[in-house]
Amino acid sequence: MERAERASERAAKAAERAADAAERAAEREDRERDAQRDDLDNRGRDDAGIEIASASEGGDGAALDVNDGGSNSGSSSGSNSGSDNDDADNSGHGSEGNDDDDAEDAEDEDEQRDRQGVIVPVENDDAGNPYREGELVIMSDDAGLLARAEALGFGVVEARELVSIGNVVARLRRPEGVSSSEALEMLRAREPASPSGFNYIYRAAGDGPNELVEEQRSEAPATAMPGSRLGVIDGFSTNAVADWPVERLIDVPALKGHGEAVTTILLRDLSSAYHVKPERLMLLDVMRQHGDSAAADVTALVLAFDRLVTARIDLVNLSLAGPDHPALRRAIQMSLKAGMVIVAAVGNEGPAAPPAFPAAYDGVVGVSAVDSAGRPYLYSGRGPHVDIAALGIEQSPLGSGRELAGTSYATPRVSAMLAGQRGAGGHASVDAMLAAFAEDAGDPGRDPVYGLGILTSGPKISLALTAKGN
Repeated sequence: MERAERASERAAKAAERAADAAERAAEREDRERDAQRDDLDNRGRDDAGIEIASASEGGDGAALDVNDGGSNSGSSSGSNSGSDNDDADNSGHGSEGNDDDDAEDAEDEDEQRDRQGVIVPVENDDAGNPYREGELVIMSDDAGLLARAEALGFGVVEARELVSIGNVVARLRRPEGVSSSEALEMLRAREPASPSGFNYIYRAAGDGPNELVEEQRSEAPATAMPGSRLGVIDGFSTNAVADWPVERLIDVPALKGHGEAVTTILLRDLSSAYHVKPERLMLLDVMRQHGDSAAADVTALVLAFDRLVTARIDLVNLSLAGPDHPALRRAIQMSLKAGMVIVAAVGNEGPAAPPAFPAAYDGVVGVSAVDSAGRPYLYSGRGPHVDIAALGIEQSPLGSGRELAGTSYATPRVSAMLAGQRGAGGHASVDAMLAAFAEDAGDPGRDPVYGLGILTSGPKISLALTAKGN
C-alpha cells in the first residue's frame, strides 16, 4: 500500500513538472512570436536603407533581394541577407555565409537524420536494455488515449490504428522537464488499463550474408497447402521473396536483408520435406535503420501482430529478440487467443543472458540453435523457455565460404515442420508435434539448452499416440 502511495506521489510530482514545463514552453513561444513580429516590422521599415547601403558598397542593389523565401546565390558579397530564413539558399559563389546559420543548418540536418532513423539516440533501463531515447509506447482499446496523453504534455511521435487486438498503439515523446522513468510512472498512473513501457529495440537473432535467397530460385515447384496462412515478421532489403510481396510497416525501412534468408529456409524446408508451399505468406518488414544496423521497435511489432490476426494467419515466424514489454505481451496474448502459432528465436546473447522475448512468453515456441554436430551454438540463449533446438548454422550456397549463423536460422526450420504437419492434415497439438520431432539431447528429458531435443527430419514417435490439447 505504501509503495502504491509513493508511486502515486511521484507520478503527481512528475505531472506537475510536466505542466510547468509546458507552461514555460508556451511562454517561450509567445516571446519568440513577438520577437519575430518586431523583426519583420523593423525589416519592413529598413528595406530601402539596406538596398542603398548595399549599392554604396559597390554591389548591384538589384542583386540583393531582401525576400524571406528568396535565393542569395547570385551575390558574391560576404553579406548574407537570407540568414533570417533557414530555408534560404546560401550556396552563393564565394559567399562565406554566417557561422550561426551554418550551425543551425547542421542541427537541421541532424534532426532530419534522426527523423529518418539514421541517428538513433538510446537510453538504457535499469537492466541495461536499450530503448529509443525519451520514447514510450502505449497500446489501448480507447481512441481517446492520444488526446489525454497530449494533455499530460506527451508528444505523439507516431500513432497506428489497430483493427483486431486493440484500438491504437502509439509512440510517445516524454514531456519536457521530466525523465523517461518519471514519464513512464506518470503514464502508467494515469492510464493503468493500457499496457505501456519504454520503446525497446528488437534485433535480428542472427547475422550473415543474405545469399540463401538465391537458392530458392532453383527449387522445384511446390503445391500450395489449402488453407495454410503463414507469416514472417522481420527485416527485408527486397520487395518480394519467391514472388511473395513484402509489406513495409515502418515509414523509413532499413532495407537490410535478414528476412529473405529466414523466409527462404522456411519455404525450402516446406518444399523439400512436404513438397508444398503456403496458400498465403505475409512478409512484414518492421526494421528501421539503427546506426549501422537495423532494429524493430514495439510499435511496429504490435502493428505486425494486429495485421496477422486480421488476416487470420495460422503460424508466424519471428527471428527477432529483445526485452519484455507490456504492449508486446498483450499483442502476443491476443494473437495466441485467436489461434495463431508463434515460433520465435531465443536470441544470441549467450548462455548467461536473461530470457529474450517474445520467445520467453508463455505459449510461444522458443527455438535455440545447434551446429551440424548437434553441439549448442555458442551464443544461443538458454533457459526454461527453450522448447526445441534446430540447426542454426549453414554455409552459403554460392560457394563464398561464408555462413549464416544464429537462432534466427534455426527458427524457420521449426516453423516449416509445424506448418507442414498441420498442412498435411495432422490434428496433433503443437506440444505433441514438438515432442514427436525432437530427438533428446544433453541431460535426459527437457533441459534449458535443447528444450525437448534437437529437431529431426521425421517423427521419432507416433503423433497419434502423443496428441493432446494445446
